[in-house]
Amino acid sequence: MPFTFKLSQRLARMRCLLLLGSTVALAACEKPGGVVAPSQPGARIVKVILSPDTVTLSPAENQQFVVFGRTDVGDSVPVAATWRASLGSISPSGVYTAGSTPGAAQVTATSDDGSVSASASVTIAAPAPGIIPGDPVPAGLDAILVDARASQQAFTTLAQAQAGVPLTDPGNLDHFFWTTDMDGAGTHALGFQVPSSGGVCQDDGGHFTIPLPGNPTRVFFQWKQRLGRTATGGGLGAIGSFVINNAACGNAGRKEVLFARDVADLGGAGRIDYTWPGPAPAIPRFEGFYGTPAGASDYGPNQGWTFYPQEHVNETITQTLYVQAESAPGAGDGMVRLWINGRLLIEATGLALGANGMNRLLIPATFRAPAQDQTEYFWGFVVWAPR
Repeated sequence: MPFTFKLSQRLARMRCLLLLGSTVALAACEKPGGVVAPSQPGARIVKVILSPDTVTLSPAENQQFVVFGRTDVGDSVPVAATWRASLGSISPSGVYTAGSTPGAAQVTATSDDGSVSASASVTIAAPAPGIIPGDPVPAGLDAILVDARASQQAFTTLAQAQAGVPLTDPGNLDHFFWTTDMDGAGTHALGFQVPSSGGVCQDDGGHFTIPLPGNPTRVFFQWKQRLGRTATGGGLGAIGSFVINNAACGNAGRKEVLFARDVADLGGAGRIDYTWPGPAPAIPRFEGFYGTPAGASDYGPNQGWTFYPQEHVNETITQTLYVQAESAPGAGDGMVRLWINGRLLIEATGLALGANGMNRLLIPATFRAPAQDQTEYFWGFVVWAPR
């Protein structure tokens, strides 16, 4: 089934995304000031223009589309439209996310009265040779440190989840709750609710700790997450609404997961932070590495595509982190990786991260100046050390 959404009058912020050539290029590159009301009374919209009109994407890659109308007297005007997409999904703001199956897809924008429409051709390319799509999973000889993928669905209270995962040493316990119907389909999940900062630029948030037995020097952590309160899941805020960044606070964003190290201060030195930082739009990054030679660096998407979490509210997001300490002090062979929804987004190798193992991880950690009351959900935790 195609995905259908309404696009309201948000096109005043259109920008040129691609140089397409001839008439379409000129239309796509019209600045916001060029989209005006019809210059003559009674002028009719006789066509809609969609940009880009052709694009090639990798599986799970995003593409922003824009649409506007052209009147019978040649003016460019905003237009309320209905979006449709095949082999993927499209957001209310026109962001198309390619599906996992290679092939020919189509994005269509139709004016609200149904009189005119335009379509764009999308080619979803097959992964490059040697790249195996999909989320990492534990292999036969890997050491499973935590596996709550099935057990979480049996827990009915937060206390059961704390004992069973385990989730220890809570920060701001009042921000957490347990739901037995996150999505209307009976999915059990950890709820995390934060109140609005009220315009004050200060940290909020909270966390649970997942201990990592044996202080592994190489570890994967995978979980599922959904942004935005659901109709059945409970929590704070409006249903289906979630805001990562706060325009009133230029550095507003959030820390998703922290890997604390096996060191004397119980985790601060060398800590590895996975973040969605500000300013908007938030883009996943690794940072931190406090007290190590890598401490002056941070690492973002470098695999030819970008993931914007803000565009994926009300969706299940599967994330997998891999962190690897140095094999010996000064070896310079540390590594961090991130997969989102089965696709590698960040890979940084040859890092001087220190040789200390991972003592524990904290999720979800700090939320900087939440812009509104809101809720998110976490489930499907699994942690393993590769052999």
